[in-house]
Amino acid sequence: MAYKAIVKYNNDKAATDKAITKIENPDMIEVGWTIYLPTADEVKAFMATAAPVAPAKKTEAVTKTETATKTETTPVAKTEAVTKTETVTKPETVPASDVLAPQKGRCKLFLFNEFKDELTFTINGKEHKVPVGGFEKMVTVDMDAGKYTYTISIHGGSVNGEVEMAPDQSWSVGVRADGAVYNPMKVYPK
Repeated sequence: MAYKAIVKYNNDKAATDKAITKIENPDMIEVGWTIYLPTADEVKAFMATAAPVAPAKKTEAVTKTETATKTETTPVAKTEAVTKTETVTKPETVPASDVLAPQKGRCKLFLFNEFKDELTFTINGKEHKVPVGGFEKMVTVDMDAGKYTYTISIHGGSVNGEVEMAPDQSWSVGVRADGAVYNPMKVYPK
């Protein structure tokens, strides 16, 4: 969810440190590159100030040609061609609702796991199994607004934490590859 922050801070660092590889295309990171990953505070600061990008309005011109044939009852056929040109403007595409947004008046909690083993996330008396796979295999929990204590259990131990969510907010909590727990971070609204 914070890939734009990773690209920004990595490329800022690459401008002054030649050991860091500049990311030209965020969809293509190569094995062997040295990249800088921003701290949680840097990501929070970036996410708080990042403005959503509005989709560009697309206009497309379409030319249609129609030919009409008229035949008279004489030994010779006459043909008239009629050409019409129309410009059709497609309406601006309306973006789908933000996948990070919770249902009106509710909250969403995104759970992700970069650790090598499945983890168990317990909140509000319910256990949620979170598979390995980072953001690709996140688990989403819909909840009421409130202050919650949670427990993250992984092979070798458990950690307790707390998150307070207001109505119409979404937060994320996860475990890094080294087993450290990310602090809860608000992801919606930005």
